[in-house]
Amino acid sequence: MTSTPSTPDQPPATDGPAAPVGATPSDDSGGGALGVSFFLLLIAVFVGFLGVRAYFDVRAYDPSAPPVCGGEPMTRRDECWFSGHGDGSYDDEVRAAADKHVQDIWIRNLGLPATGVLLLMIVFLIRSASRAVAVQRTKEEPHDEIPN
Repeated sequence: MTSTPSTPDQPPATDGPAAPVGATPSDDSGGGALGVSFFLLLIAVFVGFLGVRAYFDVRAYDPSAPPVCGGEPMTRRDECWFSGHGDGSYDDEVRAAADKHVQDIWIRNLGLPATGVLLLMIVFLIRSASRAVAVQRTKEEPHDEIPN
């Protein structure tokens, strides 16, 4: 293998086997699709975690229960000093709990189906990558000639 001198703007030129016409870097290994699949798996795990957590929060919500502040149930006379919203009054905490319940319903209703869709996309990407690898390997294998 020989190489020609290179300038800082150009990589060194090498004499090596040329890639087949129309070949892309992922044609020989399916690595591009597998990398995308792994990335989608990470997103699916995160979205699925949020969806499952929201599912259990929705199930645990009791609109007749008093709001909780610092792990303790509140009474009408209490004010919540740990509240990051509103004035910390009992009524404000009841409204905040109802708002969080609505948000949890949205997250559950979007998160769980989105996780399923992402997992299906991963399956299809892995299948298409494995088929691309199989097709590439059959193109590279020598075929026996049929004698005349």
